[in-house]
Amino acid sequence: MIISADNVNLTGFTITGSGKEWRYVNPEKTSLRYDYCGIIVSGKNNIISYNIIIDNGVGLKVKNVCLIVNNLIADNYDDGVCLSGDAHGTHIVNNIITSNGIDEEANQADGIGVENVPSIEILNNTISENQVDGIWSDTSDGMKIIGNTIYGNKNDGINLLEGSSCNISKNKIYNHITGGFFIQPFSSGINLRRGRKNIISHNYIYDNNFGISYQVVMSDEIYQNSITDNTCGIWISTSTLINIHDNDMRNNRLTIGLWCSNALEVHKNNLISSRTLVLFTWYSTSNFMNNYWGAPSPLFRTLRLPHRIITKTVLLRPASFYEFIIDVDN
Repeated sequence: MIISADNVNLTGFTITGSGKEWRYVNPEKTSLRYDYCGIIVSGKNNIISYNIIIDNGVGLKVKNVCLIVNNLIADNYDDGVCLSGDAHGTHIVNNIITSNGIDEEANQADGIGVENVPSIEILNNTISENQVDGIWSDTSDGMKIIGNTIYGNKNDGINLLEGSSCNISKNKIYNHITGGFFIQPFSSGINLRRGRKNIISHNYIYDNNFGISYQVVMSDEIYQNSITDNTCGIWISTSTLINIHDNDMRNNRLTIGLWCSNALEVHKNNLISSRTLVLFTWYSTSNFMNNYWGAPSPLFRTLRLPHRIITKTVLLRPASFYEFIIDVDN
């Protein structure tokens, strides 16, 4: 189905069986995508609501601003929802997006895929058990990912590449466990690469390989999250000016890992580990102040190479246990 007109309301349909032919989308012939879609929306200000979109190539491809609300989008061979072109300002609300990417040859299949589209809002959806990421975006600034339940996707729950000024808050993100402790490929609840000025707050992040992982990120803020029972709670690599405060972090095998990162501020967190280490640093500078350290295992470990000691970790004023109320429902 192709919707090229504006202001259309598509409601109450079952969209299935669009076709399953695929093609390579890069010269190296390593990435396969499906040509056929259940619904293609190229007109603007359309509403896609209360539909069942199953067993297509791509479930729903959106090329212009659209409201996507209260749909079941499942068991498609490629992405559940794919946004591109002029789809900035699209809202994806209260949908169930599950088990997309059922053909493993379509090796980029996500629950929601966003490519170079700013100002997308993804609100109150259940996004689960998709072949790669629950939510994937590339070069998409100003996204709001709020109030979703995201679990059991094969790679990352949320994977943002080169996204800036995004808000990830009030989500429940769990059970992303591909790989192992530093065994690639490894999955994360939230993975950010090459972005800046993002906010991660008021999330429940648990039972992942990495709870939150950063690579080449600048000027982000991580606060008021519950980060528990992950292999690594927060891993920060080659990043700078990250502010981590007021988080409740417990029972992670490694609570915080810093790798070649600088000017990090870590304060007023509960850093409680009963498994391995609270803190691991390598060639990083950071300032830890007013945190509660509660760990029967080794508190922290700093690695240095001979004759080049540039790691600096300042631990000041251990504090009392903090009581946090992290409410993802309001």
